[in-house]
Amino acid sequence: MTAERIASLDACVVGDSLPAFAAALELAEVGLRVRVLLPGAGVWPETGEPDPDHALTALLDRIAAPISGGGPAVPAALPTAEAPGRVLMADARGGWSPVPQPSVFGIPAVPASSESLAFLRGGAAVRAYLDRVKPLLTIGKTHELGRLVHLRMGEAVFDRLVAPLVRERFGVADVEVAVAAPGLNEALTLAGSLSGAVLAYSERHVARETRVAPAGGWPALRAALMDRLALYGVELFELDAAADLVDGITGTGFEVETGQGSWAVRHGDEACEAQALVVDTSVRLPVALAEALAVLRPTNRRARTVVPVTGTGAQVEAVAAASADAHAADAPADALADALSTVEASGGAWSVRLVREHDGGMVARLAGPAVTSEDAECATGAASAAGEARTVLEAAGLTALSPLRVEWRAAPYVSLAERDAARARLVGEREADPSLLAVGRELHGDDLAVAVADATASATALRRRLTGISD
Repeated sequence: MTAERIASLDACVVGDSLPAFAAALELAEVGLRVRVLLPGAGVWPETGEPDPDHALTALLDRIAAPISGGGPAVPAALPTAEAPGRVLMADARGGWSPVPQPSVFGIPAVPASSESLAFLRGGAAVRAYLDRVKPLLTIGKTHELGRLVHLRMGEAVFDRLVAPLVRERFGVADVEVAVAAPGLNEALTLAGSLSGAVLAYSERHVARETRVAPAGGWPALRAALMDRLALYGVELFELDAAADLVDGITGTGFEVETGQGSWAVRHGDEACEAQALVVDTSVRLPVALAEALAVLRPTNRRARTVVPVTGTGAQVEAVAAASADAHAADAPADALADALSTVEASGGAWSVRLVREHDGGMVARLAGPAVTSEDAECATGAASAAGEARTVLEAAGLTALSPLRVEWRAAPYVSLAERDAARARLVGEREADPSLLAVGRELHGDDLAVAVADATASATALRRRLTGISD
């Protein structure tokens, strides 16, 4: 490598994401020499993120607190929590009704309530109620959520209430109970019925589904993190991928070479030699590095897009009615509701959540079905997903008010075996080369909180190695 100046560093971090910044912070706080390369638009949330184990909350509290006594605090980074609100779905009477509460992914704690009966008519309601008296024959052995609901409450509960909510979260209509609601099977054993288990588990479910976000928004948090890193002497460089064009294809903006226990990194007119390389795998990587990390590529991905919309139709009317009810003098604080529908497209079922914004406008959040990464990454993958998203919007009676920007994200895990296999691959890769640390939410089924916890813990282990502290 030739350059006018080659900086000698302990670590070079590549990525513009919360896990990448969390790793950089862990390294920089103990005085290690760190450089962060920012490859254009990073993968930052637009809304709150689930945080069942409080990993996000801990990091946000850490950024919000002053570095030293009497120093300036960063109130924009303080964590705020938003409990899950009301969700409207198409009911059995041809209208739109709120998902029964309490519930767990639509499984009602009270099958005979008026909210449940809006979705369950006649025999379906009686079938769901029989869960109360049906004996437990397979205690804790029904691993699939769909099969559990079918056995205990019947097909209608699953099809009308459970499947739409599960599909929106996971990209498929059915998942393992231990993934969707850890501990629900144990609650079933104690309660003796699924509805009783849901009632006992519902508060835990609300806690798991509560979303956490920084008080000032994610862009403000990003700015606060960059300021914090700069205070520790971290060098921040914006990468210019456009300067790395090859046959009209945007490049990576940087090059890496591995040597004797170090990494040589070149970006633009700058170069450095680092003892460790930390990479968010959602970044477009040089070929050799991408091949080295190929084993960590998610098995499945799904298309997502968020776009302001206008339109007519039942879903729009449902949201408008909920908005009008929310402004009534005697309306409860959580009266405003989202409306969720499922729209079939050529590639599978898409979830469409329509949200009324505070300014009165509407936003549609679309999530496609889980597909193999090979299908998502093929040359026509992005164009095909964008075309399907437009078709889905039209079918829902919606018109986009801005260009559709569809991105492929890792699909959430649907089984413990899938999650554990991905974790084993990640651990194996880190053990094979301790100087290369892969981080990012796509390594953890698109779970930001888990990705942050992993990046923090693995960066702590890396800094112990770099500082010569034995385990």
